Amino acid sequence: MLITPSMLFGMDARSPTLSMLARLEHAGFNIEASRLEVRALKHHLEMAYHALNDIRKLAAHPPQQGYRVWY
Repeated sequence: MLITPSMLFGMDARSPTLSMLARLEHAGFNIEASRLEVRALKHHLEMAYHALNDIRKLAAHPPQQGYRVWY
């Protein structure tokens, strides 16, 4: 089974966990803390993916051209 980054985060990503939480909320349970936790974890996963992608691009950059650092 291949899991792509777009399957894990982003606006179009389907989340079985968030779907289950929605069903629990519809049944009357207070799941706000659980929903926030899942969304935070998905956000951190997305940020880590972008950071690793940037590192990959820098590693492929020829060293003689130098690196640009943003503050």
